[in-house]
Amino acid sequence: MVSVVYVDGENHFLRTEKVFKMQREEHTSLERVWKNRTVVGAAAYPDESEPIVEADRSFFFFWDKQVLDYLEKTLPRVVGRGVRNVMRGVYATSCYGDVETVHQARVWIRKKGFDPLVVHELRGTREQRENRVQKKAKTVDLALAVRILEDAYHDAYDVCYLFSSDLDFVPIVEAVKRLGKRVIVCGYRDALGVHSDLEFVPDAFVDLTARVETYSWKRENPE
Repeated sequence: MVSVVYVDGENHFLRTEKVFKMQREEHTSLERVWKNRTVVGAAAYPDESEPIVEADRSFFFFWDKQVLDYLEKTLPRVVGRGVRNVMRGVYATSCYGDVETVHQARVWIRKKGFDPLVVHELRGTREQRENRVQKKAKTVDLALAVRILEDAYHDAYDVCYLFSSDLDFVPIVEAVKRLGKRVIVCGYRDALGVHSDLEFVPDAFVDLTARVETYSWKRENPE
């Protein structure tokens, strides 16, 4: 059974940060999150010189290298054994800046073990989103949706784990399931609203709030 992880970067970053702020202090940022290492030498994070959680706001990158191991241990009947067979990860996000900045973002994400799906966002678009005229880079959602559906069509996976709390992905989840694939959505229940389709359309919805409760606020580098 082959599995693939897909991360809706901006949604995952901002939703995780919101939950973290609610649990800790409002003025802190996700880039100051820190997680103690609990299992040394696990395959989820083979390079022990690197931190468990990493964040970079400039291109909305956030990843917890131990989250799949955590899900298997805490919710084995929900996520199944697919987490042991993750063959690839795709990180979809946007990046504002010149061509060199975007290239470096893609290289950085690749070094973290993901296929980088980075949309170059123009100044006007980013300013509109920061002013809440447009909440999210929809081109990123479209690119990720196409990748998820193409991979399913070409039998690149049996199970996929989608890290997002965005309802826009419901039609993609439905389409992928019709192709005979299993879909686990990992996000935040508080972000779903009332009677959300994400609570029943995927094969399972996993609330990551309890995981965020294990993070610390890095006032100073604990190393």
